Amino acid sequence: MKASDLMVSPIMTITPDVSVAEVAEILAQKRVNSLPVVDAAGYLVGIVTTTDFIVRRSIDTLLPSNWWSWDRKSPREMLDNYIRSHANTAGDMMSTKVRTLPKDADLAEIVAEMVARKIRSIVILDDRKPVGIVTRSDILKAIQATPPRAPEPIGDAEIRRRLLEDLRRQPWFYLRDDNVEVQDGIVRYSGNLASQRERLALRLAAESIPEVRGIEDATRVDASWS
Repeated sequence: MKASDLMVSPIMTITPDVSVAEVAEILAQKRVNSLPVVDAAGYLVGIVTTTDFIVRRSIDTLLPSNWWSWDRKSPREMLDNYIRSHANTAGDMMSTKVRTLPKDADLAEIVAEMVARKIRSIVILDDRKPVGIVTRSDILKAIQATPPRAPEPIGDAEIRRRLLEDLRRQPWFYLRDDNVEVQDGIVRYSGNLASQRERLALRLAAESIPEVRGIEDATRVDASWS
């Protein structure tokens, strides 16, 4: 699934000369969380979000410079916050560090970017021009619309191979290969675990394979293994 399949498009954009009051009105009326800012040629130059309106001089929500989260910011970051909170136009308020991806970016790439950057939406570009936005809600809708994969006619050996392939990539997995068995589609775990969370993760790993018919858990939780 690509960004072009997920994104909301077309999207509304604004120019840098739009007043902050107009931006707030558009955000409220359109019920959107962000507005890309474009130049006269339609190229992306920044973005304004609803978060930019939380701290504003005009509504007496300015935070003191020694507020607990601000005093760990660099002088440059505090300068940017001051400008944003006192801005009168979209051009002054906008952030120029916009997270973007091309419209052919796949779902995994979009999710990785959102998680790594701790952001809720990503602007999708085509030739440097914004053509859509993908939000976390759009991803949830895509997940809901995706039918579960139907079981394949595979045997126990293939089920075990796929399961171990997944588990071996996990830094918390310490069981030996012979602690993971599959017979008649039933996965059987044995051995020592460090926590109940590991036991849960093992169950979920098996359940993620549609061909698994059941799980037998003979593991023991021993905190001394952690």
